[in-house]
Formats: sequence, structure tokens, C-alpha cells
Amino acid sequence: MKKTIKYIIFFLIAFHSSAFANDCKLDKIKLLANYEDLKLGPGFTVFNINPDDGSPHIVIGPIEALCGLKKDTGGIMVQLSIIDKKVAKILFETSINNNRALFDIANNHYKVGFIKNQNKIDKKETETYTINKSDNLYFYANFKNENEFLEILEISSNKYREILGKRLLKEEERLND
Repeated sequence: MKKTIKYIIFFLIAFHSSAFANDCKLDKIKLLANYEDLKLGPGFTVFNINPDDGSPHIVIGPIEALCGLKKDTGGIMVQLSIIDKKVAKILFETSINNNRALFDIANNHYKVGFIKNQNKIDKKETETYTINKSDNLYFYANFKNENEFLEILEISSNKYREILGKRLLKEEERLND
């Protein structure tokens, strides 16, 4: 009987992960993909434009535009940073569902291989994980305090890391003026 219950639980977990992977069109947004080929649809909005050539700098939209309405991923925002018309950084962010959905996306969809620190999870402490893999940087954080949290997953191309850093500094300077 116990063996049967274990098989059923394993099946449900495996089915849930594969159902998410099959239903969700996250494979549309890959690093170094040509932005013009993404065809993200009306759910995504160009937030910032490159003044030199009129191409998008930052594109933002809800994950629902790629995955439909799902209880486990509801409220996740996706931000794409574009350089030379290529996706240089993908940022997922949520403060709605505290179910570690971004950790699951990192490991199940992107196959990052983050290993959770159960001790920090049990103590409700902030978690951060970083892996440099296949010339990309994967960063996951789940920032927590008493009543709030912020979960992020950032995937960035090492090829564009310096340019991304310069952009961030320029934006900070602009905001501080």
C-alpha cells in the first residue's frame, strides 16, 4: 500500500512538472534570440527604446501571455533586455505567489541545477543561488521579511554583461539627477 502511494505521489509530481513545461511557451524567449522573431503578442510592451536605432531596450509582459492563466505562475512578470536586437537578459519577478515557481522554472525549464538550501527555507530566510553555465549567468533570489517577499530569476548572457552593467549605471545616474 505504501509503495502504491509513493508511486502515485511521484506520478503527480512528474506530471505537474511536465504539464507546465508542455503548456508554457517559455522556449520562445531564449538568450541571444532575435527580438524581431519572438512575436510575443500584445501582452508584452516595449518599455524603453534605443534612441540610436529605435529598437526596443526593455520589453515587459506577464507570464500569462506565454503560459496562459495558471494558479502556480500567476503574477509573474517577464522583462527582456535587448541589445543589438538580441535578447541579452531575461528577468522573471513576482511578489504575488510565494510558491517558489521561479525556482521550479529555473530547474525544470532551463535545467539550471540549483540545489535548494532547505535549512534557509525552513527558517524563512532569504535564499540566493548563482550558477554560471553555458556562457550564461543564472541568478535566483527569494528575498523575505516578516510579511513580504520578492522572488526573482535572472538569466543573462555573459557576452553582454558589460553592456548591461553600463546601462544600469546610466539609469541610476539618470534617476539620481
